[in-house]
Amino acid sequence: MSIIVTRRDPEIPADIVAYAQAKAEKMFDEFQRVEHIHVILDSQNFLHKAEFDVQAKDHVRIEADQTNEDWKMAIDDARRKATRQLRNSRDKLTDHRSRVRTADFEQQVTAEQED
Repeated sequence: MSIIVTRRDPEIPADIVAYAQAKAEKMFDEFQRVEHIHVILDSQNFLHKAEFDVQAKDHVRIEADQTNEDWKMAIDDARRKATRQLRNSRDKLTDHRSRVRTADFEQQVTAEQED
């Protein structure tokens, strides 16, 4: 589990880098399947761009970016997008059918086959 924070502009403050690092660490707590997070911070004119590249088990790769005038808002929004995408991919891998219903269905099928 590694986190890399890349600054494309050398004038990005160190406290913003630490903030992005802390937000990325929270993703490891939330999703156990996450293996690697790469946060890219870029600044162009008056707009700031935060980009989260997340790599998880089972070949899941998530990319989310956000541009905003405020650094923290850009980081928070990009993290929120990545979290939503991870949650959706996790839900797709999870079987949502109840085991009780599946067992009942199997009993009905075997009963019909016997008749």
